Order: sequence, then C-alpha cells, then structure tokens
Amino acid sequence: MILDGLYTKEQLAWVTNNVALKTEPWFGAYRSLIRDIEESLKTEPIADADFNIPGAYIDGEGHVRNKQHLCHLGLTAHACALAYAVGGDEKYCKKAEELLCMWFDTNKSVSGHDGALSMCYLGTSLLFATELLQHSGKEKSEFIIKAENWVRNVFLPTANSIREGKNNWGDWGLLASVTAYRMLGDVENIKECARLLRKHIDETISSDGSMPRETARGNRGIWYTYFALAPMTCCSTVIYNSCGTDLFSYVGNEGQSIRKALDFLLYYYENQNEWKYCEEKQDLLPFVKAWPFNLFEAMGDRYDCEKYTGFASNHRPVGSTAHHAAWSYTTLLAKRK
Repeated sequence: MILDGLYTKEQLAWVTNNVALKTEPWFGAYRSLIRDIEESLKTEPIADADFNIPGAYIDGEGHVRNKQHLCHLGLTAHACALAYAVGGDEKYCKKAEELLCMWFDTNKSVSGHDGALSMCYLGTSLLFATELLQHSGKEKSEFIIKAENWVRNVFLPTANSIREGKNNWGDWGLLASVTAYRMLGDVENIKECARLLRKHIDETISSDGSMPRETARGNRGIWYTYFALAPMTCCSTVIYNSCGTDLFSYVGNEGQSIRKALDFLLYYYENQNEWKYCEEKQDLLPFVKAWPFNLFEAMGDRYDCEKYTGFASNHRPVGSTAHHAAWSYTTLLAKRK
C-alpha cells in the first residue's frame, strides 16, 4: 500500500482537473511550473558521491557551492514529477526518474558541518518526487528499489541524526525522517515522528507564538522563524495524511501551537519595524524565492484562513523556493481559490 504523504490522491485529482479545465489560478501556476522546468533543464544535472557541506558561517562560499548539485537536481526532479502528476506528459515522468536514479546510484555519503541539515532540506525533494510518481502509477518502476536502498543506507541515518535538534535542525530532521518512513510504508515510525514533533512543538514554540531559538538569530530572526515553520508544517502534513494524527490542532500545556507561531511570523513579517528581538534591520534573504508566501498559501488551505490566503494571493503563482524542498508550488497545489 502506498501511503499518502505531502500529497493526497484527492488533492492531485483536484489539481489535475483544474489544470485540464484551464481554471485559474491552477492553470497559470502549472504554466509557471513548466517554464521553471524548461529553464532548469538548460543546466546539466550532477550527482555527488559525497555530499560534503561546510558550515554556512564557517565557509559561506563553499557552503553555497557544494549544495548546488543536489539543489538543482532535487528541485528539478520534484518539479518534473509534479508536472507529470497533474499534466500527464510522459517526458516529465522520464526526466524525473532519470534524475532520481542518477542521485540514488551515485550518492553514498553525507559529510561536513552542515551536511546533515542541507541533505534534509534539499534531499527531501527527491522523496517528494518519488511520492508523486508513486501516486501516478509508477510504484513498480526501477527507481523505487534504488530509492529504498538509498533511503535506508544514506538518507534515513542522516535525518535521524539531527531530528531531535532543539532548533530548525530538528524540524528539518523530522521532516526528512517522516518522508523516508512514508516511502518505506513504516506507519509505526511515522507515529514515533509524530510523538517527537509534538514534543518539539512544546519545546520550541512559546505561549505567545515566538520561537526563541530562531528569534535569537540576530538580523535573520524572521527568516529563521520561517525556516523552522516550513518543515514543521510540512512534517505535520505528512503525518496527518499518512497516519491521521493532527498536530495542526495540537495545543501544548502552555498554549504552544503551530497556529500561534504562524500568526507570530505573519505579524512581524508585515510589521518589521516592531521587531523587538534585534536592533538590526531584518535580512529577508531575497535569493530565497517565494518565502513566506509559499508557507501561508499552504496554511491558508490547511486552516481555511482568509488572512493567510489573502497575504499569499498577491504573489501568485507561488513557485519554487530555489533553496529548500518545503512548500514549493503551493498555488498549484492549493484547493482554495
């Protein structure tokens, strides 16, 4: 049995129908996806035998340079698989499978100070692509065996090594872990991820919705709050769709909740002059596309929240982040108008 994860069959059928009918905003978002793919395919994909990523604050240039191969290959595979899932063009399926096999055949290890974190926020794109192809009837294809071997030998040990981290590392580790267990059909370990994420919500979100380990990050406090919530909400979605545990409605003993953290992020993104955690002007990292509109497009759908949807709608179509796997192409995938 193929478990739902980030996506559900019902959701993909909804999107496919709206794309076929050329209904907006889905059709425009689909065309934007195809343009992204065609631009991305102009660059030859490369897979790394050892994914070695130095620390971002130790060797910034090396950090960015060494992530480029997986970033390009993974995000392109994910986009191609999504294009096939909702558009049905076989050439995108073949390209996604080709890219996935290239990485699964080549990559044997993860190293470097930021290797595990970077693998979790980039390598997850490979598993999202795999899920989309599984939902589209490719569950018996050659790449599935290769995917399972790579996940067991490389990806899952890496994810589990950081999933109990106390800041955004833990969020990305849990997202990577739960996507791996979804692919392997391991419901009991998905439930364990749910337990760990509930504990993580208790420990990392305050009663006012702030995330102290992220707000403490100087002039990037708003960015890091987003960078923790993107995987936390993605992980919660995979958990809900695969085993039914609802962490979006969870409220801790001191009032901690994902909803409060989202409201906190949105308020301060829109009112940066009121940010009280750092005197420096916040760096909103313009090279990371789509954020935080991608998150709120998805969460507007999840919470049926007009405030979130309205915030995101002026930036449609919301496409790829070009930086991490969480919440790409959320306009295309949302069921709300």
